[in-house]
This record gives sequence, structure tokens and C-alpha cells, in this order.
Amino acid sequence: MEPLNLISVIAVFVLAFAVMVGGIVSLVRVFSRPREKREEKIRAGEEREVERLARDLALVETARTEAELANRAKSDFLAVISHELRTPLNAILGFAAIIEDRIYDSTEGGPTAAERYTDSARNIREGGEHMLSIVNNILDLSKVEAGGMELNEETFDPVAVVHAAVNLMRGRAETLAITLKVSLPDRLPPLFADGRLVKQMLINLLSNAVESTPRDGWIVITVEGDGKGGLTIVVADTGRGIAEDDLVLALTPFRTFGDQQARMSHGIGFGLPLVKSLIELHGGAFQINSKLGAGTTVALTFPPERVGDRIGAGGAAAANANGAI
Repeated sequence: MEPLNLISVIAVFVLAFAVMVGGIVSLVRVFSRPREKREEKIRAGEEREVERLARDLALVETARTEAELANRAKSDFLAVISHELRTPLNAILGFAAIIEDRIYDSTEGGPTAAERYTDSARNIREGGEHMLSIVNNILDLSKVEAGGMELNEETFDPVAVVHAAVNLMRGRAETLAITLKVSLPDRLPPLFADGRLVKQMLINLLSNAVESTPRDGWIVITVEGDGKGGLTIVVADTGRGIAEDDLVLALTPFRTFGDQQARMSHGIGFGLPLVKSLIELHGGAFQINSKLGAGTTVALTFPPERVGDRIGAGGAAAANANGAI
């Protein structure tokens, strides 16, 4: 065979071999592609499963944390409410036993037995009123949260309600050497609201202030216009105050905060939440400013449509519909 023909034959064979190899590679790629896709799908599915398991684990961890917090809140609440109820109950039982056994009949000098029995009866009444107020507050807060609280609206003088609330707390404040001041303008417009609930809000705020204010401290309550036609009632004290991190807990129903002594003194955890709920039920605004060791100031603002002449036809119509006027 001539050299040229041999080279041509070899070139043909090389070209044919290259074509064959290329075809085989192409076939391998064609047949391996579904496998690669299957592997990609498997990997994607595994990644999605891992992500789902991570989300489920996070949800379980969150639920566990919430359950622990709820259990702790329940324990704190039970401890504080037991203290709140047991203290006046022990006093009631003790003074009742004094009257039953006529302990003072044999006393000589000082107040007469009748006067002492009268004091014991008054202490029993005060203890019972305290326990009743706790139960009523719990029921009222439950009604508000369930949407079942109805306002018994009427037009009244806010000055009279402020003085009524202050008079109820003045004796307790004087016993603890706390100065209780009232700062009111000469004239105030009438207020269209539920007078009983307004008084209850003020009593709760004043009670919190008295319990958190040390001896020789002071509490002041003021009433003034908000500059927009509304009316603002402010209760300020020089008490221990509330830490910034605890403010959210202070406004959460049945949640206590601080150490054990602070939890006992702050009550059973519904004073501020109830006041906030009641003022918002009136369409008003609740504002609190407090700093640990520097006292607390709470402002309740009633909207213009509930104040003075701004009650107007709408307010009067609503009052007539409710039978309040």
C-alpha cells in the first residue's frame, strides 16, 4: 500500500474512533443525567426535611419555654394571691375570736371594752372589704378580657370622684407617714363615663402608689386638660419605681415581677393591667413613666368626646340609649 493511502486509512480509523468515543461519552451523559437529577432531587428533599425538622424543633423549644414561663407565672401568682388573701383573713379570724371570747371584758384602764370591740369590728370590715376588692378586680379583669364588660355611663363631676378615692386611701397613707396631695384647678368640666370604674381606676393607682412608697414619701394626684379637649388624671409617687425591663410584665395580667418582696408589695398582678383595660374601654389612653428607685407616674386621658360640652349630641344620644341620662 502506498504511504499516502496508508495515512488516509489511519486518519479514517482515528476519526472513526474519535466519533465512537464521543458517541459513547454522549450516551453515558444521556444515561447518567436522570441519575444525577434523581440525586439532586434526593439531596433537595433531604435539605427540605432537615429544614422542616429544624423548624419543628424550634417550635417545640418555644412551646417548652412558654410552658415554663406560664408555670412560673402561675406559681408566682398563687404565692402572691395567697399572701394577699391570707393576711386579711388572719386578721378577720383573729378579731372575730377576740369579740367571740370577749377578751376585753376584763381590761382595766385605757379605752373601754366597747370601744375596743368597735375597733375589732372595724378591722374585720376593712379586711373583708379588702378581700372583696381583690375578688371584684379579678372578675372585672376577666370580664374585660372576655369582652363582657359594659359601661354604665353618666355625666358626673370628676372632682367628686377624685376626692372620694383619695378619702378612701388617706388613712392608709397617714398610717405609713406618706403625704397624699391633691392638686386640682378651680373648675373642671363634667365627665361622661362610668363613675364607678373611674373611681376603681383611681383607687387601684393610689393603692399601688401607697404600697410602693416609703415612709415620708409623697403621692400627688392632679387633673388637667390635655390641650386637645380631653381630660387627664395623673397619679405620681416617690416610690421604688419599676425597672424598664419589668414594665411589660407590670402591664400583663396576673404576671408579677422583681424579687419576692417586690412581688408581694406590688400585689397580685392585675392593678395596672385592669386600669389600662378600663381607660381603653372608655376610648382613652394609658401612659406610665417609671424608673427603678425614682417613683412612678401614671396618666389616664379621657378623649374630648367625654369631656364637658364636647359630650354633645352623640354622647347624649348614647347616654339616653343606655338609660343613663
